[in-house]
Amino acid sequence: DGRKEVNNPAKSASEASKAALPPQPLGIGLRQAMGTSSFWLLVGSYFVCGLTAHMLSVHFVPAAIGAGYAPLKAATAGGLMGGASIVGIWASGFISDFTGRKIPLASLYLLRGVGLIMLMYSFNNTTLYLSAIMIGFGTLGTASLTAGMVADFYGVASMGTILGTVSMGHQIAGGISVYLAGMIAHESGNYHWVFLPSVFFLFAAFLACLFLREQRPHPTEATTPATSPLK
Repeated sequence: DGRKEVNNPAKSASEASKAALPPQPLGIGLRQAMGTSSFWLLVGSYFVCGLTAHMLSVHFVPAAIGAGYAPLKAATAGGLMGGASIVGIWASGFISDFTGRKIPLASLYLLRGVGLIMLMYSFNNTTLYLSAIMIGFGTLGTASLTAGMVADFYGVASMGTILGTVSMGHQIAGGISVYLAGMIAHESGNYHWVFLPSVFFLFAAFLACLFLREQRPHPTEATTPATSPLK
């Protein structure tokens, strides 16, 4: 009809703002995640994490004192365990950004189990301190790596719900283990039957993590949860 289209500044500004918005978060919901084996492997391994981490944070020092170490030596070892966890959570997260998260996560459970064995058969200050460092290094890093794997596998759209569900088992296990460990140690007079099953649980968590089907994309490739293994 010969009429020229008049530019609409408001419309142009709206289109420009939409273009500047970040892409919407991608991912799947909790129900879909629960239909995958990876979800249950993460739930199971993180349950073991809570079972052993909470128990050791409360009972490590009493166990060392009960094994004959002076309270100051036992407390020093407990402090080393806490300090090593700071290094462990950063180092494992940093390494996982380059190697993938499965092997570092599995290694932390293995390291915690080996450290617990060393604690059970500790015979001097050196072995006590070394066991504390190994346990500490292998403890908190599982939190960041588990969260990272939830994001890698299922995206971030429902990450809070999925990770919260995974973490719920961690906290339930922690509460139960602290009480049971105290009861067993009180009845038996030592921590042998507390630590021995914990070692087996940690080795089971190590194996469970090895069954996670992680796929590392090329760093320059854009990735979405659709490329993640959900089996």
